[in-house]
Amino acid sequence: MRFIKDAAINENGLVFNPFTGDSFIVNDMGKTIIDYLKKNSSVEEIRDKLFEQYDVELRVLEHDIYDFLEKLKTYHLLEQENDKHKGFEIV
Repeated sequence: MRFIKDAAINENGLVFNPFTGDSFIVNDMGKTIIDYLKKNSSVEEIRDKLFEQYDVELRVLEHDIYDFLEKLKTYHLLEQENDKHKGFEIV
């Protein structure tokens, strides 16, 4: 899955989807996830990198990533191969 290339995100976390006109604000972790998605990182790679950067339990981090990806899907900001998140299973 990839963040759509025409969407914009600024240094303050304002995300704009030019196709729908929707915009919203993301926090630092959301910005970081989007940056990794733009680099075509897998969900597993994103999880591993964030786990190194943030003081958080792995299970909580995986849940937060999953929730954020679902929100990006809701706002039509992801180009996907299929509807399943690759890399880890949320338990």
